[in-house]
Amino acid sequence: MNDAAAAAQQRAILDLVVAGDWEALETLVVEIKLAQIAALPPAQQQALGDPDALARTLAAQDLAAFQSAWYREFLVHDPAQDWAKVRVPVLAVFGGVDVQVDADQNKAALEEAISRAGNRDVTVVVLPEANHLFQKAVTGGLEEYALLPMEFHPRLLPAIGDWLFARVGPGAR
Repeated sequence: MNDAAAAAQQRAILDLVVAGDWEALETLVVEIKLAQIAALPPAQQQALGDPDALARTLAAQDLAAFQSAWYREFLVHDPAQDWAKVRVPVLAVFGGVDVQVDADQNKAALEEAISRAGNRDVTVVVLPEANHLFQKAVTGGLEEYALLPMEFHPRLLPAIGDWLFARVGPGAR
């Protein structure tokens, strides 16, 4: 499946979650699981047993997550409304290779929302080689998390320390 098809499939799922159309969502997720099973080599398919039963079991697991109140709120909540009320100093740190929170897209949205609050004390830092967990990363992909050292990007703590020192240290503004 190409990226455009995967994005369209994901959009269809998310639209059904937001709409609360659980029957259509279940049908779509089962179809997706069946297609994923069908794409496996025949030996793997055979080892999995009944594809319909497996697809329904896997779909039920996804549906439980999709139907949770937290997930639905996550999809519909607009954090810009909250950021537009923030008047205290803000340090926002983004990972440049974060695949979960795109730095460019979210940096601009955050700055625009905070500007509506009239907040002038906003610092945005993008660590070019940092992932979502602020680890020094190559791809930023989720599969990479477990392969990286469990330590912060070397520029994260100095960025936080410098920001704090400028606001509460000797001679702070």
